[in-house]
Amino acid sequence: RAVSAAITASKITHSLCDHPLRCLAAAEQILRHLWLKNGSSGGAMANNYSDPPLCQSFRDLDFTLVQLSASGMSIGLGARRVFSLLLSRFDLDGFLCDLEKRGGGRSPTNSAYSSQWIMPPILQEPDHAPSLVEALFTTICILVTELPPPPPSSNSDDSYMRMHVRRGLLHALAVKQLSYSKAMEAATNAITKKDIVASSFDPDEGGSSFRTVFGEVLREISSQKTQGSRMKATPCFELNCDVSDEYDPSFFHLRIADHQQAMDNIARLRKQKFTVKGKRNSGKCLPIVGPPPTAHPRFVPCRMLLHIPALDAAIRRALILALTGGDWLPPQKPMTLDDDIALGNPSFSSELS
Repeated sequence: RAVSAAITASKITHSLCDHPLRCLAAAEQILRHLWLKNGSSGGAMANNYSDPPLCQSFRDLDFTLVQLSASGMSIGLGARRVFSLLLSRFDLDGFLCDLEKRGGGRSPTNSAYSSQWIMPPILQEPDHAPSLVEALFTTICILVTELPPPPPSSNSDDSYMRMHVRRGLLHALAVKQLSYSKAMEAATNAITKKDIVASSFDPDEGGSSFRTVFGEVLREISSQKTQGSRMKATPCFELNCDVSDEYDPSFFHLRIADHQQAMDNIARLRKQKFTVKGKRNSGKCLPIVGPPPTAHPRFVPCRMLLHIPALDAAIRRALILALTGGDWLPPQKPMTLDDDIALGNPSFSSELS
């Protein structure tokens, strides 16, 4: 019975991570148009699974399960096993690893040296390799960034709601200017309805409601502008250049197309930020991403995914794939005249002599 119970517990622990990870991997691949044979219905399901507000009940919960498993302890697989499972579910097992050398020797079918590197397994769709690698690293970035927040210190602690409203609203404004109603919708999608209802704090305790927090954050990160010359034109809010450094290129509540548009706007805002009296200040450094948000102590070990040797090996192999234009192996060293002589294959010049 003890052995049976241990096997059952092991299967449950594995399934708590494997099933949501399969859904995450499938959605990431479908959103990158890898499986077009499934038709528009598969794309529609992936959009509903990944886009707000429905993603709060689907993809976000799957991320939480995988993060819980990567955090280890008694009910998790740990960072190493979760990363191995990530490689498997993204069909990159045996690809994103360090190069392995084979024994040198002479190929029976070629007079030159055979390749000194062991070939990776054959990918079912070789053209999908760059997209699969991008999807894998995007998923890892989300796993280690979008962790559950720490518990509130008191009934009036609204720091969690303020942080998520600020991040959601900032990234929505990074895409385009928003009206007040659209800005409210973006802030609402950043937190769950349960959190909105629970935000009705007692004013005597110093708490704030959702609308109060939204209004304060909107004034902090944006400026109001009126479109058109008419007095009755709808006012819109534009992101301030001072907060452009808080943009995260892997923020998971934006689509890929929205991120591409947001990057152009953020680049323009950063130029405005570092331009003084018409002259650009070249002595400033621009951050690639900001610091990750504060996480719940129970989920902090999930960020050990960034410190395992297997991830370093995956990054090195991905760089080879990018630098060689889609080849998993580095280019072979060109053979010299001495190599030809050592192999017993005289070159053309030696034959003339």
